[in-house]
Amino acid sequence: GRTVCILGEPTTGLHLAEIDKLLHKFDGAEYVEEVAKRGKGCLFATPHFGNWELIGFWLPANGYKTNFLAGRQTNPYIDKMLNDNRRSVGVNIISTGASARQVIRVLRRGEFLGIVPDQHSAIGHEVVEFFGRKVAAHRGTALFAYRTGAAILPTFIIRKGPGHHEGLVDPPIYADTSRPEKEETQRLTQLIMSRFEEVIREYPELWMWTHKRWKPI
Repeated sequence: GRTVCILGEPTTGLHLAEIDKLLHKFDGAEYVEEVAKRGKGCLFATPHFGNWELIGFWLPANGYKTNFLAGRQTNPYIDKMLNDNRRSVGVNIISTGASARQVIRVLRRGEFLGIVPDQHSAIGHEVVEFFGRKVAAHRGTALFAYRTGAAILPTFIIRKGPGHHEGLVDPPIYADTSRPEKEETQRLTQLIMSRFEEVIREYPELWMWTHKRWKPI
């Protein structure tokens, strides 16, 4: 409930000082600067966990060109509210129905892309283990990293109390392009999902789930 309320708050004109009131700490910010200087783009991979939208507030407020890969919400009013909030703080929206070329283009320009790949994927997936079960996981994060050289940064927003959140960014993960693409995207997808599982196990109450995750493969 708190997450939904915060996502619905007006954010037009939000400044860094105001974001700092919500995000009291951002561990791993040095990794963000590291991949920015590298100039090959970055995929911020996060589950539906805590107030994940705050990632998109913090990045542009700190001067990073940021895009979100976002699906259309069933409720058009909620869809408009979320995208208006994102755009108001400088986030560019790329629809999940857009071509892969559009995603590759922004990464090759050295920009950042937020992606939330913890849902079931009927097509374009890798079969990996998640909480002891086989699942069909989105392979796009791994595939874009392999094809562009972009870094992957697993990122989490952890709620510590009312109006008190902390960011956590893991060290960057890079694709090993000396390995076959299929083999490497499988490895990377498993790495991402395993890391998601670790953090969710530590803070299970923060995983927002209204989606049937363990569908038949």
